[in-house]
Amino acid sequence: MSEATKSYAAMEAGEFLSALGDDAQKWAEAFCEQYPDMDREIMFGWFANAIEHSGDVRRGRLVRNEVRWNDYRAEVERERRFWKELVS
Repeated sequence: MSEATKSYAAMEAGEFLSALGDDAQKWAEAFCEQYPDMDREIMFGWFANAIEHSGDVRRGRLVRNEVRWNDYRAEVERERRFWKELVS
C-alpha cells in the first residue's frame, strides 16, 4: 500500500470490504498491516485458499462423490505436508 493510500485499519467495514473484494493479495496486505510479524507470502496463500473455498461453497461446487472426495483429501494432505516442511 502506498503512503498516499488510506490505511486499511482506518477504513469503515463497508469501505474495507469493498476495497479488498476477493483479492487475496490485498487481504494479506491488510492482515500484515495489523500483524507485521506474519509472513505476507504465507498469508497470501491462506487468503487465496479461503477465498476460493468460500466461492466454491457459494456456488455449490463442493466435492460430493466419494472418489473425488478421496482425491481431494489426498491433495489437501500433500499441501499440508508441503507447507509444514516450508515453515519448519
